[in-house]
Amino acid sequence: MRLGRPPVIRSALALLRRLATVCRIDPDTHARGLIFTLHHVRPAQSRAFAPAAHLEVTPEFLDSTLELVRELGYDVIPLPEVATRLAASTRDRQFVAFTLDDGYRDNVEIACPIFEKHHAPFTVFPVSGFINRERTLWWKTLEHLIASNDRLVWDAGDRPVLHDCSTTLRKFAAYRRIASWLDKADEDSAVRALDRIAIAHGVDPGEIIEREIMTADELVRLSRRPAVTIGAHSWSHVNLKRVTPERLNEELRRGTDEIASIIGYRPALFAFPYGSPAAAGSREFAAAATDFEVAVTTTPGLLHTTDRQRLNSLPRISLNGLYQNRQYVQTLMSGLPFRLRRLSG
Repeated sequence: MRLGRPPVIRSALALLRRLATVCRIDPDTHARGLIFTLHHVRPAQSRAFAPAAHLEVTPEFLDSTLELVRELGYDVIPLPEVATRLAASTRDRQFVAFTLDDGYRDNVEIACPIFEKHHAPFTVFPVSGFINRERTLWWKTLEHLIASNDRLVWDAGDRPVLHDCSTTLRKFAAYRRIASWLDKADEDSAVRALDRIAIAHGVDPGEIIEREIMTADELVRLSRRPAVTIGAHSWSHVNLKRVTPERLNEELRRGTDEIASIIGYRPALFAFPYGSPAAAGSREFAAAATDFEVAVTTTPGLLHTTDRQRLNSLPRISLNGLYQNRQYVQTLMSGLPFRLRRLSG
């Protein structure tokens, strides 16, 4: 969401790719594999204000990425098989596992046929509160609220604040300010305030989630596809690091129980909401370890044999909508950005 950052990162990825070629830097040959994470897979949408564009990749990019991993000689494996691959004493070919977070409808309608075309397994992590329409998508609600209003009166209960949203730059600035406030406030109260303000400005959060998130019936149909594994992603998608131990346990239990009641089996995989170090740490990893065989974060990195000791906090690499380029993907798969990060750290 920070303006100016994507071009810098794109330049850095391109530079790393050229550096690896010119200096003949080999990929991380010690890595066993990696896990990719995605959210939306849908046709490109032309809109100047798209603060969540990093969560959207096109069908063509997903198709190209699947072709790339095959060309590079990687096995595409189900996420549950990662633990076995990491524990194996003999080294197989490097592997890739694909995951999609939140439970968006386009995962069923668009992503699934592409994965099946390539005979590629994948895992979907739905938020049960989204599927059951008990919780709203705050980042989508906020985007639509700002996109559809040039003047936004924000009144969360303390004092009204007027946000000028008359230009694209000002819309991004307003989005950053409100998202930053939400990140510091009690998330439940903040989401309720956002929903109330959105309705007052003519935006219906319920319509957004109905449009964006698959229904329980769609989730059932998806779960019956041979290539698909369904995991859990909490009940409300709250930042688990900021809640009480009781709420943490409730989020894991309720989110898993509700998905199990829909699909008919209990998920053994978990993805931490948000997934960064600011949203998941040792307490959350320990809680997930009691209920799940594998739990994944959004901390970037490749997988090594030593990761078999932390199956409750595995890294994933984002297939980011701002960097939809085969060369960027290949650079990430080489592990070079992560090796340089370790050296600089």
